[in-house]
Amino acid sequence: SDQPAIIASGPWRLTDRAGRVLRSGAAGEPIAYAGFLAQASEPFNRNAWNLRGDAEFRSDLGENPVLRLTPARALQVGAAWLRSPVDPGRSFQVDFDFRISKRGGSLDFDGKDGGDGFAVVLHADDSVTAPEALGIGAGGIGFYGIPRSVAVEFDTWKNASWYGDTSSSHVTILSQGAQPNRPEYEHSHLSEEVRTSDFSDGAKTHHVRVLYTTERRIVVYLDRMDQPLVQTRVDLMDYLEIDGRPLWIGFT
Repeated sequence: SDQPAIIASGPWRLTDRAGRVLRSGAAGEPIAYAGFLAQASEPFNRNAWNLRGDAEFRSDLGENPVLRLTPARALQVGAAWLRSPVDPGRSFQVDFDFRISKRGGSLDFDGKDGGDGFAVVLHADDSVTAPEALGIGAGGIGFYGIPRSVAVEFDTWKNASWYGDTSSSHVTILSQGAQPNRPEYEHSHLSEEVRTSDFSDGAKTHHVRVLYTTERRIVVYLDRMDQPLVQTRVDLMDYLEIDGRPLWIGFT
C-alpha cells in the first residue's frame, strides 16, 4: 500500500465483535493487516476474491453469504484467492471460520467417509490482480502442483501409506519451495503432522488462525487460540524464491 503505516505506541490487539483476538502486536510495530482480516467476521466481499474451479459464494447456507470451496459431490476441486497480496517481508495473520458438512462417498484407510480436506495456501505468483492457480484435487487438496507455495493442510481423509497420513483428521504445513507443491508428507513437510479430533463433523463451526511472525515462523491455531497446534520456521522470501513477486493468500 502507498498509505503510511500507523505505528503503535504501546501493545495493541485487533478483535472481532465477539471479542476474539484477530491480531496483536507490540509497541513500535505497524498496525496493518491484509484485507482478508477485514472480512474475517463480516460477510464476504465477493469482489475481493478470485474464484477457480468449483468454488462459489452461497447465500442460502446461513445468515451471511459464505464461500463454499466444493459441493458435496465426488471429484470436485476449487480455489479462492484474495485479490490483495500481502508483504512477505512483514508479519501477517489470517483468521477464519469453517464448517465441513454432508460427508459421504467412499471410505478412507481408517474406514471414514467424506472428502479430502482443504488448505490455506500462500503462493508467490506474477499475477497483477490475483492468481489463477488451481492444483490437483482429491488427495492433492487443490494445492498439488502449485509452485512457490506453502500449504497449511487440514486433511480429512487418510490416504494410502505413501502419503504419510497419520489419521483421518490431521494438520500439517507442506511445501517444495519454488518447485510444485506436493501433498505427500515425506517429500514436502515443513512441520510435524498433528492428529486432531474430527473437524469434518458437520455440526460445528471451527476457528482457525494462521500467523506469520516477524521471527519468520508460521504458527497455526485450531479452535484454541491460546495453544498453537503446529508451527515451523521458514523465511518465505528465501524459501519460495519470491524475488519481487506478490504473495497471495487463498484457500484450496
